[in-house]
Amino acid sequence: MNIAFLSLAQTPPLSVPMRFFLTAPLFGIAAGLLLLFGGDGVLDNRWSINTLLVVHMVTLGVLSMVMIGALQQLLPVLMGVVIPRSNMVSRAIHLLWSVGTLLLLAGISQHLPILNRFGVGLLALATLLFVGVILYALARSDSKHGTLIAVATAVISLLFTLLFMLWILNSSGWLAPVVHPLTNLHMSWGLLGWFMLLLIGAAYQVVPMFQITPEFPIAVRRFLAPLIFVGLLLWSGSDLLQLVWMGWVAIAILVSALALFAVVLLRLQLQRKRRLSDVTFTYWRVAMVALLTSTVVWLVGYILGDSRWMESAVVIFLMGGILSAVSGMLFKIVPFLVWLHLNNLYQSAGEWQGNVPNVRQVIPERYSRWQFRVQMVSLGILVVIPLGQFVDQGSRYLTQAAGIAWIASFTMLLVILLLARSKYQSVARALNRG
Repeated sequence: MNIAFLSLAQTPPLSVPMRFFLTAPLFGIAAGLLLLFGGDGVLDNRWSINTLLVVHMVTLGVLSMVMIGALQQLLPVLMGVVIPRSNMVSRAIHLLWSVGTLLLLAGISQHLPILNRFGVGLLALATLLFVGVILYALARSDSKHGTLIAVATAVISLLFTLLFMLWILNSSGWLAPVVHPLTNLHMSWGLLGWFMLLLIGAAYQVVPMFQITPEFPIAVRRFLAPLIFVGLLLWSGSDLLQLVWMGWVAIAILVSALALFAVVLLRLQLQRKRRLSDVTFTYWRVAMVALLTSTVVWLVGYILGDSRWMESAVVIFLMGGILSAVSGMLFKIVPFLVWLHLNNLYQSAGEWQGNVPNVRQVIPERYSRWQFRVQMVSLGILVVIPLGQFVDQGSRYLTQAAGIAWIASFTMLLVILLLARSKYQSVARALNRG
């Protein structure tokens, strides 16, 4: 692992990302409980209340929580971007995002517009604070790396996602779920803009760093994120203006860009200098295969005009692609940050740094490998749930099985993260006693 280029002096406190990382599995466990006990209709219909709850538990409570926390740590360390008052800003964003998500979920489940209003209001405040701080920090950075472009377009996409959500709920009397023509745009900007662009920006840094691969080609780093952003703008224009030709141009751009990213990353993995694979490597490989599969499935569904294909593509993209990559990043970022902060503590105290545990001691490989296996079981079940509709009660039983696997997977993730934090605290206390 090459750390010579890191801006270690810019490192914010470990609590900045960890409060987000430790909160995310709780929402994942809640989603698993809903799958297990939600009864009939969970995941059978994209407009059902339980489906909407599961989707937003994952997107707001798990994925966005991890990404917001990771970005506040990675930008200072990897890019030398200084986030002002990082600890205070992190606390505020975490509180607003957590409470806002809970209120929105409660409003959806209980059909209470007032809770939806307050929930979306708090999420809007958190988003504006987060986006404002990140864009301010990026504007002051001297780096020209492609990660900055990807991050900037990702946080702007988060704003578009929020605006479409406000538009949809306001026009529906703040009730959800609601069949609305802008729902697809809200989903597109969230999945392809916020999640995918941020994942691409992170990949430019963490894949070469942690998987010991060559750098992404300069042309990819420079043009891929803007290309996806332009594709989303064209897709939005085609939907709002009802221009079919513009929609096909947007589809061609987005499908080609996503496939290119996946193929380039898989090729870089084949060129890695260290042939020993770990769970992070495997998670990223699964994510890229899922990304390629989802683009093909979605394109087939779009051509056939069959929403079931497109809904399956979203499941593969979200659970197989984004969630797998984010999980893989956690198992490298967390032990690296624990090592980094302990290393800084020992340097500050002028002590010998040999007592600092290495990254494999912070999270043993066997722990992360078992969590990976359980998460892959849950992914496999989710993918075949549509097939269960051909068997009496099949879909329900598969959904319950997926719920059990999810609960186990996210519980294991939470325990692993708590053990990593405990490792940091115990070593830090030993240093202070010494």
